[in-house]
Amino acid sequence: MCGCANTAQSPEGAGNETQKSKGFLNIIKKWVIVKFSCFLHGLLTQLSSLSLSMQCSSLTVAEVHDSLSSTKALLLKYKSRPRPVLKKVLGTNQYEGVSLKPCDDHFLNQSKDHLINLLSKTMDNRFGNVSHGILRAMRITNFRYWSEADRNADFGDSDVQELITHFEPVLMRAGVKEGEVLDQWTLLKSILYQDPNILKNISWPEVNQQLGQVCPNVLHLVDLILCIPASTAD
Repeated sequence: MCGCANTAQSPEGAGNETQKSKGFLNIIKKWVIVKFSCFLHGLLTQLSSLSLSMQCSSLTVAEVHDSLSSTKALLLKYKSRPRPVLKKVLGTNQYEGVSLKPCDDHFLNQSKDHLINLLSKTMDNRFGNVSHGILRAMRITNFRYWSEADRNADFGDSDVQELITHFEPVLMRAGVKEGEVLDQWTLLKSILYQDPNILKNISWPEVNQQLGQVCPNVLHLVDLILCIPASTAD
């Protein structure tokens, strides 16, 4: 880029174009501009990855929140731990053989920390509090949250009850027998836990196919939760 700007300053260039070229060259040769651009490269890489994952139609609300939380944790780390692209230019006043104009480190650190804080706040506002309530209860549809340590525990019982209460009008219109949901939830867990490795490989469509006649009411509840779009991409 610097090479292109230098070429534009050749004798063949003239008038306003030459002046614009000189101004642009002065900007891109500033130490702080180059290093902040390298910082943005790392930031945008993670945000792009997050955006792509959130556009997956099979994601649940709980999984989207997990993706946001993990990305937020990474971005906060960038306050003190530079990404590889930025790391390459720290401690030097050159970039790809071009000498850069020095600048105060404080401005760079202040700017990147401010941007990370704003992004972190935006991610926090994407959801309400997921440590309790319906959003937390929805995690039962993600097999990664299923307890493996104690398979006889009352895992998910309170979550299922909260979901029944919240979606009662919808379940009633669908003909779901609410009084049988909790018992069928216990039965469903008992059947799935018989195979130690099944939770790593099975999906809800497969569960529906195999146990739709055995646990129809609780599976109607699961279907309802899975139908709720996790993002506006749907």
